Amino acid sequence: FKQCLTTVLNLDPTGLERSYDRAAIDLTRPVLLRDLIVPLFKEIGKLWHGGSLKIVNEHMATTVTRNFLLNMLRSTEIPDPAPRIVIATTVGQWHDIGALAVALTAAENGWKPIYFGPNLPAEEIAAGVKQIGARAVALSITHLLDQHPLADELRKLRRYLGHEVTLFVGG
Repeated sequence: FKQCLTTVLNLDPTGLERSYDRAAIDLTRPVLLRDLIVPLFKEIGKLWHGGSLKIVNEHMATTVTRNFLLNMLRSTEIPDPAPRIVIATTVGQWHDIGALAVALTAAENGWKPIYFGPNLPAEEIAAGVKQIGARAVALSITHLLDQHPLADELRKLRRYLGHEVTLFVGG
């Protein structure tokens, strides 16, 4: 964790990639997510919010981490009959590291995650769910700028999905 945070503070993307690669060898995927990536991004958010970390540091860390997690997700073999789960973030939610962590967790637990990315309206998520026949949706919410539009989006999505599709919301 400390080594990764140091690379973020030093704007060292290559160092962060190397740290992640070493961690991927030494740790299981669930431990890597739980004990390294999630705490790292909590600390990055705390430092940024406190004014001691620049946006460029957070963007660098997000870019490297997104690529790392997407590569891990691509390398996960999931049998075709596995149930599908859509992973996304709603309108106004641009931070998707949590969503990618959920996608990897789902894959580790026998689901076939279909990752649609950040900032999607409820109707687009519902259309994707319908088209691929997903049995569940997992949404990652990282900040509440204005709770009313977010709550409205979640209510719309629940209505569009009906009760046969499970909806998970976290962040």
